[in-house]
Amino acid sequence: MILFNIISILLTLGTSPDCDGFGMCILEQQTEQALETCMKYDNCLEAELGYQDRELLISVSHKKMKDNIYIKHFTTENFRLDKDFTIPNNVAESIGCPQGLTIPAGKYPIYEEGGKIVVRIRF
Repeated sequence: MILFNIISILLTLGTSPDCDGFGMCILEQQTEQALETCMKYDNCLEAELGYQDRELLISVSHKKMKDNIYIKHFTTENFRLDKDFTIPNNVAESIGCPQGLTIPAGKYPIYEEGGKIVVRIRF
C-alpha cells in the first residue's frame, strides 16, 4: 500500500494527563517548538503518520527509539491503547483523514516493515 499523505510527528506515549500508562498522550506535527515540549517526556518519540483507505499507520524507526520505549510499548504483538484518542484536527487535515477521528481504546497489531515498527489501525 502506498500512502500519499505521510507526515513527521512527535508522539508522546502514555495516557493523559500525565502521559503515563499505555496509549497515545500527545501527537503533534514535528516542529521545533513541539520537539521542545515532547523532549520533556521520557516516552517521546519521532514517528511518521499516514492515512489511506480508512487505515491509519504509525511507523517508527527502531534505531531512533529508546530501549525503554521499545520494551514497554512494542515488544508484544499489539500496541495497547488504554483510552480513546482523538487525532488533532490540524494533523487530521495534513494526512487527509476525517476531522474528529477517534481511535478507540484497545489493542492494535504491530508489524515490522523495512526496519520500522508499524502500528496499523483500521476504521
